[in-house]
Amino acid sequence: MIFGISTSAMGTEKNPKKFEEFCIRAKEARFEEIEVILEGPIFHHSCMSNEVIKIIKEQIIGENLKLRFHAPFYSINLASFDIEFRKLAIKEIKNSLQLANKLGAYALIFHPGLCFLPCKLDKHQALKILNRSLSILLKLASEYDILLLIENRGGEFDIITEPKDLITLFKNQNYPSNLRINFDVVQAQLIMPPHEYYNEISDLVFSAHIRDSPRERDDLLPVGSGDVNWHQLIRSFKRKNFLGPFIMEVGNFKNALLSKEIFEKIMKSDD
Repeated sequence: MIFGISTSAMGTEKNPKKFEEFCIRAKEARFEEIEVILEGPIFHHSCMSNEVIKIIKEQIIGENLKLRFHAPFYSINLASFDIEFRKLAIKEIKNSLQLANKLGAYALIFHPGLCFLPCKLDKHQALKILNRSLSILLKLASEYDILLLIENRGGEFDIITEPKDLITLFKNQNYPSNLRINFDVVQAQLIMPPHEYYNEISDLVFSAHIRDSPRERDDLLPVGSGDVNWHQLIRSFKRKNFLGPFIMEVGNFKNALLSKEIFEKIMKSDD
């Protein structure tokens, strides 16, 4: 099994010193990957300092941990009807890809887009726009040899929420080799039982965000603290021989360790 940890587990206090401590603890806890969320005061491409870059190079790449990025997602809409907003969204993902290429990240997670008006009135056209945006990003990702990971979403305003719509997106792109799914357990639970969601898209899944939440909420709780049926979901993982990367996307480091421990126990059981 491959386990990783998201910088969501740094909590609310994010500064270079805390980031360096986080990376060292991740290595000591035998996480093999670190996922850096490119949001906020120290990780966004526009303000990432040389100090943070040095930590990434020395404490992640230099320690033989794998690096992956999560692109900005607040107000990012690759399916926007407004061409200027859409250009901004594409630019943000492009900048994230360029940073990934510069620092040695092998993958970039992104959200597909949002559906407000006029998307609600013409979703077919919005999906065409999304496909055009995605084609642009796939071309750049291919040039950099970076894997794009689209995340399943379950929010009220997300443009793609159902498994069949994710599969159609892949079909429209002719199933590119550098595009896979990052399966978010809690986002799946907003739509249906996570194991059912996973079963429909399993052939396209590369990695998973492991967290828990009460049903109909989007929390960053440790495994076993919400409504996810982990035994059912992990049985589905095992049937497909899916062994990760499993990224602990929780609210603090203690809960990341707890999630990893519980998840491993269930994964290794005979259930």
